[in-house]
Amino acid sequence: MSPALLYWSDDGGTSWTACEAIRRIPGYERWTFPPPPHIPHVRSVVPDPQVIGAVYIGVEEGGIYRSGNQGETWESLNEGLYWDVHTVTPTPAGLRLYATTGRGFYRSDDGGQHWRHLMSGLERRYTVPLFTPLPRRARLRAGARAQTRPCTAVTMVVSTGCAWSRAYPRSLT
Repeated sequence: MSPALLYWSDDGGTSWTACEAIRRIPGYERWTFPPPPHIPHVRSVVPDPQVIGAVYIGVEEGGIYRSGNQGETWESLNEGLYWDVHTVTPTPAGLRLYATTGRGFYRSDDGGQHWRHLMSGLERRYTVPLFTPLPRRARLRAGARAQTRPCTAVTMVVSTGCAWSRAYPRSLT
């Protein structure tokens, strides 16, 4: 069994070093995962597009954290966010972040300090990976599903940023 960790490589992947500072994040010992053996994991890793060496991680089930110094220290970004995080996605040109979780879709307009739960138009709350196409298309795409139902692809127009609609007329199987 392995704990939730992140590994860094400074040589193109020839060697890897565990980022032990993750174990010092307050609450680390309470992170969990529903199915046995209940081991949480870092599910999403994405660089901060504004800061070289900064990275966001999404932990299933533990929340979102940001390091601005290559993993030496971590900041919790979980105010108003459901902790079962599947994807964290920063926008290229600002403080806006998006997150998919086991309880739906969230958006932060202040770098993750506070989150808004945006469920308008979503029939299902379990949201999975988020896709952000080129900025000129100004749409987000995600999948939403229920435990026994197929996934439904949904899309949101970024300019309004508040409501989802089906990307396709039928569920994806």
